Amino acid sequence: MDLVAIAQIITGTATLIVALVLVYQLRQQHKDSDIQLSMDAIKLMQTQFYLGMDNIEFRKIYSKREEGLEFYNNEELGMMKDYFQFQYVRINTEWRLGRLSKNPEYYRVNYLSIMNSKSGMDYYKLFGRTLIINTNFGDSKILEYADKVYEELTGEKIVN
Repeated sequence: MDLVAIAQIITGTATLIVALVLVYQLRQQHKDSDIQLSMDAIKLMQTQFYLGMDNIEFRKIYSKREEGLEFYNNEELGMMKDYFQFQYVRINTEWRLGRLSKNPEYYRVNYLSIMNSKSGMDYYKLFGRTLIINTNFGDSKILEYADKVYEELTGEKIVN
């Protein structure tokens, strides 16, 4: 074997090793990104949960959620709409980023936590469906999950 052939084998082997190291690093970065996304999602969920406990003004508004959206005055309605919108945007963002490999049960539980009251179901029907459609850029699978939760809770079939 001549010197040129040996040099080519060594260069090819070194290139392969570098490529394998880069693939390993990319996989590790993906895992790190997934971990960070999960931690950020948990932090947002905790913020939403504690909002109703820590903010006395909002707690009073939130406690009326069983009555339905029509029982809020304009200011209260605005606050509840913002609260629900924040949750939908978080869930939709997690979906777009592929959190938990788009596990249907994870998203079902999240939608149950939003629609666990008359106001939550009212919001979904009036605003939530449109919000999901507008922020998922044509991916309708998550809308199916949300519709199914709404139908389970209300017995009302969603018609597009």
